[in-house]
Amino acid sequence: MNNNYLTDVEFNVGIYIRLSQEDRDKDKKYESDSESVTNQKELLRDYVKNHNFNLVNEYVDDGFSGTDFDRPGFQKMMDDIKNKKINCVVVKDLSRLGRDHVMTGYYIETFFPENQIRFISILESYDSFKNQASNDSSTFIIACNDYYSKQNSIKIRNVLNEKRQKGKFVGSLPSYGYMRDPEDKGHLIPNPEIAPIVKKIFKWRVEGIGPSEIATRLNNEGVPTPSAYKGTAYSTRLLDSNQWNISTVKKILANRIYTGDMVQHTQAKVNYKSKKKISLDEKLWFIVENTHEALVDKETFEYCQAIRKGFNRQYKVKIEREIRLFEGKLFCKECGNKLTVSYRRNHDYWTVNCNKYSRDPLRVRCTSHFFPYNYLEEQLIEKIDEDVNTYIKKLDVKKLNSEIA
Repeated sequence: MNNNYLTDVEFNVGIYIRLSQEDRDKDKKYESDSESVTNQKELLRDYVKNHNFNLVNEYVDDGFSGTDFDRPGFQKMMDDIKNKKINCVVVKDLSRLGRDHVMTGYYIETFFPENQIRFISILESYDSFKNQASNDSSTFIIACNDYYSKQNSIKIRNVLNEKRQKGKFVGSLPSYGYMRDPEDKGHLIPNPEIAPIVKKIFKWRVEGIGPSEIATRLNNEGVPTPSAYKGTAYSTRLLDSNQWNISTVKKILANRIYTGDMVQHTQAKVNYKSKKKISLDEKLWFIVENTHEALVDKETFEYCQAIRKGFNRQYKVKIEREIRLFEGKLFCKECGNKLTVSYRRNHDYWTVNCNKYSRDPLRVRCTSHFFPYNYLEEQLIEKIDEDVNTYIKKLDVKKLNSEIA
């Protein structure tokens, strides 16, 4: 890094503090605050003061993994760097910045130099402003941090799988209708406020009431949705507006956990660095029967599944039809979602309407935009023909032939 431009520069410092969930658990276990946010702050503030730097801001990410760079504090620091508010970043050690060797290396070796940022890591005596031997070891340290993160991920996964095999609940939030047992966090017990709602949903379905009508009834009764209940129960923002829809009802009716069986590991992250989850084959699921109190008996649950599968077969028959010319190519001008082309078999009639509206009409996210498809197709073809003919008339055919020749 060329440091000539830093000779007489006043260093406006941003100190960065990160504490992972594992570090927090470790602190509790050993009753130590060596990795605590407070301790990191004191260390970094003292360093800035002793070197006569100007402390501009403090960026804290408490409970965030080192392999995830989409952290609020880190992103705020990136914004301040781009806006020239700070020109120096100080961390306790390299692992606080990150444990992914590729991304951490990018910030240290590319992003910071390109933005003329002095980077200091106290414990490794790393200072990008100085050409010192300790700087050469940074690549090795970063790689070791990445390796540690990978091994730790494997260790955590193995521990969780052991608990899953025993039928212990390891998720963050229990399914709607259940709560953690205060005496055993891995055991679920019925939530006295919500369990009756789940039972009512299954009862209505057995009586022949469809998911759409069930959603309407729940909305009319002012029953909190799963996402809204999570928000109020866990003192966080509401994750969704309190409106039931068909999809939410169907998910509850298809969830085997209500029979007293623990079903887990239906999804998994692509790898320890990614947030993306993929659905797993049922062979990889962890299913342990009779681990907690059931809200519906197995016969009722299986009956509801039989009804659902019956409708799915009917649906498959319905979709075996002609694919229209503009199907999948029409979009709602109002909300930008695709327009759905539907065939009404009973009336031999084709229609088009907004997909966003048809998925959840109760929330009125958009308007229906209901329209006869055949008429729309005729008008579009006529307009395309008109535009093509106009374009052809404007073509200089002689010039085009000479260019081809």
